[in-house]
Amino acid sequence: AAVSNTVFLYHFEREPHSPKQTAGAFHAAEVCFVHGTPNMVFPMNEQDRLLSKKMVHYWTQFAKTGDPNFANSERWSPFSATAQRWLKLNHKVEQSEVTKAAIYEIFCRRLDRTLDRISASQQQKAVPSSHQDS
Repeated sequence: AAVSNTVFLYHFEREPHSPKQTAGAFHAAEVCFVHGTPNMVFPMNEQDRLLSKKMVHYWTQFAKTGDPNFANSERWSPFSATAQRWLKLNHKVEQSEVTKAAIYEIFCRRLDRTLDRISASQQQKAVPSSHQDS
């Protein structure tokens, strides 16, 4: 993210109830919680509905104001290079230090290099070449 952008990082940790699900919380599992709609893969119990309600409030508040925090909620601090914190979303919602920061740093460096290459490629395409007819 650019220096002027505020970033709020979260880690969704809620695991499905199924004994067949052994991978833990999976990619995009939070989507039904953000929308407040259970689905066949992830039916919700009462604790899940409470988590979903909190998540709906965070996402709605962020969409309205650019800040996800609302009254009577766990504070969600912005993520930064000097304060690497995320909001852990499970039946207990809490802020904590990012536990995988070193791994994410590897991905960030690779993403930065890729974006630099794309930008350089686009700049080269934008430079008109001069051709002289003989």
